[in-house]
Amino acid sequence: MKNLISLIFLIFFVVFFTSCEWLDPDEKLPCYIKIDSVKLNVRPGEGSASHAINTVWVYVDGQRSGVYELPAKFPLLFEGSNEVIIMPGIKLNGISTTRAVYPFYDDYKVNINLSPLEEIELVPVYHYVEGIKFHFIEDFETPGSIFTSHSTSDTFMINTDDATEVFEGNFSGKISLTDDRDTAIITTINSYKLAPGLMHFLELNYKSTENLTVGIMTYTNTGPLTYPYVILKPTDIWKKIYINLSPLASRYGQNSNFIIFFATYKTSTNSEGKILLDNIKLISSE
Repeated sequence: MKNLISLIFLIFFVVFFTSCEWLDPDEKLPCYIKIDSVKLNVRPGEGSASHAINTVWVYVDGQRSGVYELPAKFPLLFEGSNEVIIMPGIKLNGISTTRAVYPFYDDYKVNINLSPLEEIELVPVYHYVEGIKFHFIEDFETPGSIFTSHSTSDTFMINTDDATEVFEGNFSGKISLTDDRDTAIITTINSYKLAPGLMHFLELNYKSTENLTVGIMTYTNTGPLTYPYVILKPTDIWKKIYINLSPLASRYGQNSNFIIFFATYKTSTNSEGKILLDNIKLISSE
């Protein structure tokens, strides 16, 4: 009996240790990249450095190595000197299920000497790509505005310097709603040509007690068109959103000019409905 137990133990020992992957001499050990945050550096004329980069696409020596939501720590099965490219990802139109690389930020590239089990912490720094067109940047820091009230609007947008309402700098834009003046439609004074086949995005920071509709007004062969495009839900914290206008440019043709509008209606029980906006940028890839 004793010999039988010894034999069983010997067989288990041989099978277990010869099948364990950690004893495989050919298996590579990973190194790790850790990214807790990223930065956006802007040049003169590019407005605020506020961003909402929350995902990264990672390539090593041209090979895709994964997509990671920030903050992230991920393994790489590479050794020696390698080129690591980290592409910046956002939520398209604020929808978490539609993450994509933002085409107007460049890639972060770095050559790293990778060693097994080493942990490397990176803080990628991004910039707007060169050659893009800023149709307008409204940061509310100077007198006047590129926005006006529509004829059907009960109220208008002002520049507020209340510290509790300002996102950054000295001013933000504010739309105030009451029970008597409960509807606001704010439009750009000018229209903008957004050519089909190019990329077009509207960026903005916002904070709101009410639903806020972002849309476009344009003229088509059948007459004027008002198109509500994205509805932003109330938020008690400032958020950054990237609204992809490219499908609208393709839909309405080469000669279309677009007016951007914000529309809101007071539905909350607050004595004042409040919409705060900042750093509104209309950008095209031309």
